[in-house]
Formats: sequence, C-alpha cells, structure tokens
Amino acid sequence: MRWSIRTKIILLGSITSFLLISIALLISFFVYQNRAYSQLAKNVDKSVHEIKYNLDDSAVNFLKMAVGEIDEAAKITPDDPVMNTYSEKLDYYTKKYGFIYPSTGGFGLSYQKAANRNAYMDISSDLKSAIVSSGGKSAFIGYIPENADRIYYLADAFFVFDEKYDSKLPLSDYKFFGSYQEITDSYYTATDYSNDEGFPCWTAMIDGYKHRVAEVFFGDGVYETDANGDSYETGKVFYIFIRYDMKEINDSVVNYLITEIISFSGALLFLILLFGLASHFLIANNIIKLNSSTLEFTKSLSNKDKLEVITPTIKAKDEIGDLSKSFVSLETTLIDYIDQVERDAKEREKINAELEIASEIQLSALPTNFLNDENVLIKASIESAKEVGGDFYDYFYIDSTHLAIIVSDVSGKGVPAALFMMKSKELIRSKLINKESLSKVCYDVNNSLIDNNSQGLFITAFIGILNVKTKELEFVNAGHERPYLISKGKVTQLDVDSNFILGGIENYKYKEESIKLNTDDKLFIHTDGLNESINSNREEFGYERIKNALFENKDLQIGDCLKNISNKLSEFTDCEEAFDDITMMLVELKSSNLEFRFENPDYDAIDKVNNKFNDYYSYIDKKILSEFNIIFDELFNNYISYEKVDNLVIEVSVSLKNDTFELIIKNNGVEFNPLKRNDKYIKSIDENTEVGGFGITIIKNLATDISYKRKDNKNILIIKKSSKKESTGSESKELEEEN
Repeated sequence: MRWSIRTKIILLGSITSFLLISIALLISFFVYQNRAYSQLAKNVDKSVHEIKYNLDDSAVNFLKMAVGEIDEAAKITPDDPVMNTYSEKLDYYTKKYGFIYPSTGGFGLSYQKAANRNAYMDISSDLKSAIVSSGGKSAFIGYIPENADRIYYLADAFFVFDEKYDSKLPLSDYKFFGSYQEITDSYYTATDYSNDEGFPCWTAMIDGYKHRVAEVFFGDGVYETDANGDSYETGKVFYIFIRYDMKEINDSVVNYLITEIISFSGALLFLILLFGLASHFLIANNIIKLNSSTLEFTKSLSNKDKLEVITPTIKAKDEIGDLSKSFVSLETTLIDYIDQVERDAKEREKINAELEIASEIQLSALPTNFLNDENVLIKASIESAKEVGGDFYDYFYIDSTHLAIIVSDVSGKGVPAALFMMKSKELIRSKLINKESLSKVCYDVNNSLIDNNSQGLFITAFIGILNVKTKELEFVNAGHERPYLISKGKVTQLDVDSNFILGGIENYKYKEESIKLNTDDKLFIHTDGLNESINSNREEFGYERIKNALFENKDLQIGDCLKNISNKLSEFTDCEEAFDDITMMLVELKSSNLEFRFENPDYDAIDKVNNKFNDYYSYIDKKILSEFNIIFDELFNNYISYEKVDNLVIEVSVSLKNDTFELIIKNNGVEFNPLKRNDKYIKSIDENTEVGGFGITIIKNLATDISYKRKDNKNILIIKKSSKKESTGSESKELEEEN
C-alpha cells in the first residue's frame, strides 16, 4: 500500500495526539479520584471530631459505665458463644448484661439504667448528624477490650427503641446496643493516619466495607505514674466508626471519566484537523509542487525536448526550501552535463567513424582474398581487440616458385599499434620482394623499426618463404609463437628457435631455419592473443587446447577448421571481452589429386566430395565447378541407388592435369557399362524414360570425355572435364578390359 506524505503526517500526528491525550486523561482521572477519596476522608474525620465534642457528660458516663460492665462480664466469660438467631442473642445478653432488656419486642435499657435512655438517644442523634455531614452511610461507637479480637457495639446511629424485630431473622440484619463485630485483617494494616488535636484516624475494612476510624480518649481526671516515672491520665478509649458512601464517590468518578473521554475525543479530532492543515500547507503542498516540477522536467527529458530549468514556486525557508534550491541546482548541472554528453557523443561518433575508416584501410592492406591455387590453400582470420589492431598477416608470391608467408603481432593496442603495424608490414614486404635472405630481411627491418621509435614499440613475427615445388619452408621466428604442423593425422608444435623481437636490439643477427613439408600437410600460425585469452576464472586458453582443437578438426577444410577453433575460444572465454588481437592462419599444401574411399556409402558422401572439391579448386570458374558437381552427383546417386551388392566400396579420385579435371570412380559392384545405352535420340524427360537414362545423357553433355573399363572385378568410370572452357560434349569411348 502506498501512502502519501500528508497521510503519514496526519497518521503520525493522530497517534501522537492520542498518546498524549490518553496520558493526560489517566493523570487527570487518578488525580480526581484521589482528590475525591481524600476529600471524603477529610469530611469523615471532621465529623468524627464533631461527635467527640458534641458528646455531653451524661453520654460519656453512659459509655464508660457500659464499658465497665462489659469488662467485668468478660472477666467471667471472656468468650461469647456462637449464636445464630436474634432469640439466642436476646436470651444470652439479657442474662449476661443486666442493663439490656426487651422493650415492646425490642431492646432497651434495664429499669435501673432507664435514666440513661436519653443519653443513648443523644449519642445516636450525634452519630446521625455525623453521617449527614460526612456523606457516610452508617456510624457507630464501639469498644475493643484488651486481648480481644472483636468490636463491641456501644451505640448505633439507627437503633430505635420500642421497634419490633423478627426474632427469627439472622443476626446480620440487626444493629443494637451491646452487639459485636469481628475485626478483619485489613484493620491491622490500615493506612491514612492523620493526627489532628490528638485524634488518630485511619481507614479500616469491617464486615467487607470501608470505614473511617477515630480513636477517642475520655480521661477520668486521675493521674498515675508508670515504671519510667512518667505521669499519665487514666480513662477509657472508644472508637468511632463511619462507613464510607463509596457508591456516590464511584459514580462521581465514572461521570468524570465519561466527561473527560468526550473532551478527549473532541480534542483528538481538533488535533487531527490541525495536523492535516499544517501538513498540507507547511509540508505536503510544497512537496507536491516539488514533485510536479520534477515530473515535468523528467517528462521533457524522456521526450528529448529542449531542456529548461523548472523552478518550483516554494517560498518556505526550511529544509524543503533548501531541497527546492538543490533541485534547481541539480537541473542546471544535469542540463549542462547532458549538453556535454551530447557534444562528447558527437565527438565520439566522429572518432568512431574515423576509426572505422582506419580499420577499413588497415584491413585493406591485408590480403583481401584467400590464396587458393594448384599449389597451396591459405586462409586467415583476424579479430581486433579495439577498432584498429596491431596484428597483421600477409602472403604473396615473390616469384612463380617462392611464396612468402607472414604473421606478426605489434606490441600495444589501438591507433599507435595500427600505424606501427602498417609500417612494419610494408618494410617486411619490400625487403622480401627484393629477394633478400630472411636473415638479412629481419636484420634490416629490425634496425629500421628502432629508428625514430619514441613509443618503444616492437613486433614479433613469423616470416617464411615456401618453395611450392620442393615443399621446403625457410623461415625466421622473431620472438613469435611456435607454429603447429598437421601431418599424417598428427598435430605437433614445431621446435624452432625463438629469435629476438623486431625493433628491440639494434644490429641483432637473426637465424634462419628450414623444414621439409609434405603434400596434404597443414601449417597453423597464430598470435599470442589466442593462447593468452582468458575466461572468467582467469584461466588461459593455452597451447594444449589449441593442439586439441586442431586435432579435432584436422580432417575438415581449413576454413571450417579456423571457424571451429574460433567457436571453441568463444565457448572457453564465455564471450569475455578480448584484451588482445587474435590472428590465425592455416596453410595447406595441396596434393596432385583428391582421393576418397567409402564403404557402404550414403548420400552424405556426395556433399563431402563436392565440398572438398569446391574448396580445393575455388580459384576455378564457378560454372565449371557447378557442372563438375552435377556430374559427380548423378554418378554417385546411381551407384548408391542401384548397386545391390553387400559391402559396397566406392573409390573416388580427382586430379587436375593440363587444365583438365579427371574424375575416376571405382566400385566393386556387378559389372555394368552405363555407356552402352543409346541416349542419342533422347530429347527430353518423359514418363517412358528409364531410370538413370537421362542422367547419363546430362553427364555426356557436360563432360569432355567419358570412358569405362572393368578391371580387378571393379567397375571403373573415367570422366574428364576441361577447367578452361565450356564443355561441348564428346563421344564416349569404351576401353578394352585389361588383364
């Protein structure tokens, strides 16, 4: 979900306001609650004190008299039995305390104590007044004997003389003079002590209700001295109990809480609105303006419109204002940068165009056509690491017998290396054309390259002269990679001397070497860009991989061989960018004829022969090659289709002698002379033409001469085809079978 910055600010403000107002509400609630309870306690304490001051002498004497008799009775029977009903209570206390008696069904004072009835009524009246003034629920005066765990009622605010009571009700429903209450545990852990004019007050739990308790001492006016010699007044201690009216306090607190929540909600809504307005006018609105300007600038950038600085209308002098200024500065810088990039791009385009021209000029200095004649077949490839490179190759006839072969690598890359390459190539070529010895050629080229060579560039080179008649190769290896020789199915790297580089040491004397080659041998020469190519694991392609690649492709045409080696290199490097130029050359010494042998051949053999033939004699007119392909295709198709012998063997031989191709096809099939058929009158193909009949007619029309013989249980067909002029057809001649 994507939230706008305005929404985020409002949400953050709402959460913050909610937390702050909630904390304020809780603090206010607890303060109000504590204040209410504290005020209640103060009111009760005040009422307790009023009770003490309102008690007259008769009331005090009554209380003292009742306490005295309770103490006397407690000495005789310190513990009251467990009683469950009013009747049991009535009987027990009537017998135990003589001043308690039934009066018209209720409790009253005995006859001898009847004079104290009014005093009791006065006490009860004072307790009622205290309830009203304090906001309490009920009140009574009690007495706790020493070592007792109960409170004895001495006077109750709501006790009514002459009131009839149901004697069968449980005791908990009665409040009467002389009753008692058990003291709960909380009584002994009471808190909120306060001393006011010598009246200790605290809060206690009695019968599950909160009571405010005051200890009141009534002295006798008699003073005694304790063991420490301190004087004290004798008297009686009474306890005044007023029960809290907690419901009204709690209702008040709840009402206050509701009022605060309503106020809190209103304040929260107000703050949310305030945050929303503030976020819009102070933050979000400026950010929207800044974003709109950014989008407008980006749109013009993507549409390639004329770029202009777009200034947001932001007047704020804060971080957003600073950001707006930074944005304007960024636009200005970006526009300047784009202008510079465009200028640089145009300059690069100009440079690249010039480099392309330089590359074309450089490549045009290399042999444009692969060499292919009756003596040799040479193919080469070059891949530059940059637009122009420092590698070069060359081959040319010095005379009709001697063929120069050069592969070289210039130190460095780019334009300087390319210029040095052109200089080196022309120097070597000019020296070789003058038919100087290779050692002299290298000596002169070396010294020439050293002169005026401020860049310190140099070259490695393999320079050879092949005698195409004797098959002898003379060469000088000037610090170059050693060539590979493919001969008789084997691949070996030549063990040659590595002379010093060209352009390194002045007057260095180079040593010539020679090697005798054979027909069908192939010589592979390369620059170090091939073996030093690396992959992503920083491994080099190396000499062993070159040797293996040559062995795998040794039987292919040299063009396919070079292509497969290049593919092997690409697989190894995984298309990593080349850091050096790569040059490869294959030289094949042709034999006088091509020979093939097929056992149980299929139709793929036709392509194999034709491809080899076309590659071998590519310097011949293409029409002649095509006609030869048709001749061979027709003959070989017939042999495969109609010879039904087991283990069919077909031998093919092609040679070029005196500008005439000679094709000899032998097979071990059933004796058959295709020339005995009379196709002289066949003018066109029709449904009556026999299979193969029209094919031999085509062959006769394309060939210069055709002859057949049977020898050593083999069918031998000899076809001759001129390589110089268009064939006009010839009469066939059947040779006598030789013994």
